[in-house]
Amino acid sequence: MAYAIDILAWDFFFALSIMFLSATFRKKGLEKLIHILLIMSGFLSFIGLLGISMNNMQVRNIGIIGYTVFAIVIFFFLGIALNRRVRQ
Repeated sequence: MAYAIDILAWDFFFALSIMFLSATFRKKGLEKLIHILLIMSGFLSFIGLLGISMNNMQVRNIGIIGYTVFAIVIFFFLGIALNRRVRQ
């Protein structure tokens, strides 16, 4: 049961929230990069759901990359972009 909740949280709700967040970043430069990375992260996280139905951990790992590796990079860039917004 805990595994199912974990999958639902990360591969579905995280991906969904990241996709909605991407709509707030559409300007040029860093914000455009954040927008693209957010969409990629959400898409990869959704792909992780396929690994469950296929019973394939390699496909599941694609989702894990979406919400770990990509998320770390995105949150770093988000910190820079939001800091710039505050200073303006």
